[in-house]
Amino acid sequence: MMIFTLLGLLVKIMLIILLVIIVILLLILIIPFNYRISAVLKEKANIYLHLNWAFFEVELWLEDLKPFVKVRIFKRVLINEPLKKSLRKKPKPVKKTRKSNFKMPGMTFFKEILNFAKEVLNVLKPKKISAFGTYGLDDPVNTALVSFLIQLFSELVPHAHIGLDPVFDSEMTDVEINISGKIRLAVLVYIFIKYLLKREVRQVVFRKRINTET
Repeated sequence: MMIFTLLGLLVKIMLIILLVIIVILLLILIIPFNYRISAVLKEKANIYLHLNWAFFEVELWLEDLKPFVKVRIFKRVLINEPLKKSLRKKPKPVKKTRKSNFKMPGMTFFKEILNFAKEVLNVLKPKKISAFGTYGLDDPVNTALVSFLIQLFSELVPHAHIGLDPVFDSEMTDVEINISGKIRLAVLVYIFIKYLLKREVRQVVFRKRINTET
């Protein structure tokens, strides 16, 4: 009897743990991620990324190409240190040449992928965009080209607030950029599954490939 009681208790604990995991996954899918990107471009580039989901926060600074990260849960700091990259180069493994029966997908597949990319970008697009300051490149022609591209971007994204003034007689950069928005993982998962179930995409993704080593 004692064994059955312990087994029953173990099953209940496992069911509770499974239920908690399912609830957490559902919350991750339903509750949106808020993100904010700020960049100050002067003599040195300083970029700041803030990602917030419910009680979870990630902050990433990039000052003069030196990354620094901070991670918090329930306002408690778990990680607060610079990111270090290994300077040692790992030897690349020697790859054996292989022959594959892979065939280039048709145009229908690429059209579906293009539509998929458009929907994903529509979900990821920021709600607020602002950019202010002055800029000037080493060549006035390049400055004029950048000015044209900025004007084109302002017309394509009417909700963006762009106040960038070109300087043609000197090379300088004094620009501040702010971008913010929301990401809903449930929508991204739905889009991914929708396209994955399409016959044109499924036939390419799940197609078996036979490789022969030489």
